Formats: sequence, structure tokens, C-alpha cells
Amino acid sequence: MLARDRNHPSVVLYSIGNEIPNQLDDERVERPRRRWSAICHDEDPTRLATSACDQILRVVAATGFMDAP
Repeated sequence: MLARDRNHPSVVLYSIGNEIPNQLDDERVERPRRRWSAICHDEDPTRLATSACDQILRVVAATGFMDAP
């Protein structure tokens, strides 16, 4: 999907997850999040990668999930 659509003008960023389970468990989320983000940036370094969190206040207070690139 990334290789196919990376030059499409409507693609403005990539989502690496939506309400990822275990957002508060830094050990189980951090490694996949970094890996998925790296895949997006390897395929298309011009666009951002994002992730939707449904536990924002708890995640920001407890982990660095929202801070890392």
C-alpha cells in the first residue's frame, strides 16, 4: 500500500494504528510503534506517520508513546 500510493496527491500522512491496545504498556507498544513508523519513513520519507490514541491523558502522563517520532 505504501509503495503503491506514496505519490498520490491525496496522501498527506500515514496512520500506524488506531487505538492500539496496551497503549499504557510502554514495553509492548514502543517497539512496534517505532518499527511501523520506520517502515513508513523508509518507503516515503516526505510524509509524517501518526497514531490515534484513545487514552491520551493516561498515555501522555504514563509513557513517552506520544513523544517519540
